[in-house]
Amino acid sequence: VTNKPHAFTIPLLAHCGILQYFDVVVSGDTLLKKKPDPDQIFYVSEQFAVPVSELALIGDSKTDIAAARAAGCLMLAVPYGYNQGVRIGLDEVDALLDNIGDVVHYLN
Repeated sequence: VTNKPHAFTIPLLAHCGILQYFDVVVSGDTLLKKKPDPDQIFYVSEQFAVPVSELALIGDSKTDIAAARAAGCLMLAVPYGYNQGVRIGLDEVDALLDNIGDVVHYLN
């Protein structure tokens, strides 16, 4: 789930060599609304037939936090990435991961 337009999202994932790891890609123009609205998260929930309460959003911004909270899913954050220079507080998220690879340890 990203707010980037589809025309940028797919080439970026392909360039990074990770596109094949995504069964569903939801871009900013996939639906009528985008984060912080929770519709993209609800869409992913429907696509995988998984309750929102069992989903985790891994994000790097206040927009991600707002979307996860509005949807009612777990919110995991990384302290780097796009957040307009604003530090994410531990009190705002369910967990702050040093890097995205730590999610494996957190969810086990």
